[in-house]
Amino acid sequence: MEGIRLLVILGALQGLHSQVIHVFQIPSMSTTAGSIVVLECTYTITNLNESTNGWFTWYRHKLHGDVVANTAEFFKGRVSRVQAEDFLNKKLANIVLHRVEMSDTGVYICEVSLLQSQVISGHGHGTFLHVTEAKEITVKQNELVIPLSVVGGTLILLSLAAFYLICIRKASASTKKESSNACVEFKTQAFDSFEEV
Repeated sequence: MEGIRLLVILGALQGLHSQVIHVFQIPSMSTTAGSIVVLECTYTITNLNESTNGWFTWYRHKLHGDVVANTAEFFKGRVSRVQAEDFLNKKLANIVLHRVEMSDTGVYICEVSLLQSQVISGHGHGTFLHVTEAKEITVKQNELVIPLSVVGGTLILLSLAAFYLICIRKASASTKKESSNACVEFKTQAFDSFEEV
């Protein structure tokens, strides 16, 4: 009789050790200061009955470090969480950071806990969030606009120089009145072609 009890206890303990939560996170993402960002976290369970009770916690920089929640001073009023039904039914543990700040740059770790006969927990490898200033993106856009403006300006100057040279040639080859008319005609054609572009 003792041997059967021992086998049952060992079987139960082995079953508990094989119950595992696998947590998945995006390794890295970037956003700009002042924006909204979704930190995604999903999980799967192995050898567990569907749980009706569980929770998830996000930490900043290290597991069990600073908690990322509205109750934390640093994130006060800036964190939204998925609903409890989505956590249990869809296996989502996402949070949303509102009004992202430059100082939010760092690693965010998602930990999922489910209550069975005991608490079973698992955590992801973390998501590195890189926050840049909004003006850095504007500068990158301007970096493209400036070269295009230089090229456009150069083309206009070259066209005007060509116009001037043609007028001089025609002036030397014909009378003053004919060259003046040729210059006006060329000028009209040149500006018409610019308008088409």
